[in-house]
Amino acid sequence: TGVQTCSSDLGRSSASRARSSRPSTRATSRPTKRPADRPTRVRRTAAQPTRVTPATASRARSRPGGITGRTIVLSVLVIGVVLLLILPVSNYLHQKSQIDQLQQQIADRKQQIGTLTDKNQLLDDPTYIKAQARERLNYVLPGDKVYVVSNNGPGSPTDAQKKKSAKEKKKDAGSALTDLAKSIEEADKGK
Repeated sequence: TGVQTCSSDLGRSSASRARSSRPSTRATSRPTKRPADRPTRVRRTAAQPTRVTPATASRARSRPGGITGRTIVLSVLVIGVVLLLILPVSNYLHQKSQIDQLQQQIADRKQQIGTLTDKNQLLDDPTYIKAQARERLNYVLPGDKVYVVSNNGPGSPTDAQKKKSAKEKKKDAGSALTDLAKSIEEADKGK
C-alpha cells in the first residue's frame, strides 16, 4: 500500500495523488493482516518524541564505552580552545610583570632625580659650599682661630695602636738579630 510511481502517475495532479494515498473505503478492499508475532514499526518524525521504556533505557545504558561522537567532538573543541588560550594568557601575565617592574624602576628613578635636584640646588648656595669646605676639608677663613683636639693621650685607642706597632717592630728586629747570631755560630762550628 505504498506510493508507487509509474509513468501514468506523473501526469496526475497533487490532489489526485493525495486521494490515492488515502486508504480506500471501498468494500472490496480489505486491510492486510499482519502476523501477530511481528511487531509493527512506527515511523517517528522529529515532531514525535520517542517513548522511554525500560527496554530503550537498558539499550541506551548498554552501549559500549558510553562515549558518543558528540562527546568526542566537544572534548576536542574544549582542549583546542584551552591550548589556544594558554599562549596569549601566559604572554599577558609575563608582560604585566615586566610592566610592573618597569613602573617600579621609573618610580625609583624619579625619587633619585628628586634628591639629586635638591643636592644641585644646595650646591648653588654659597653658604652651603663654605660650610662643606670647613667641615670636609678643614678650611678656615682669614682671621678665624683653629683649635685642633687630638686624641693621643694615654689610654686612647690611637696610643694603644702606636704601642702595639712599636712592640711588633722590636720583636721583628730582635728575632732577626737572634737568627743572624745563630746562623753565624752554626757557620763557625761547621769549619
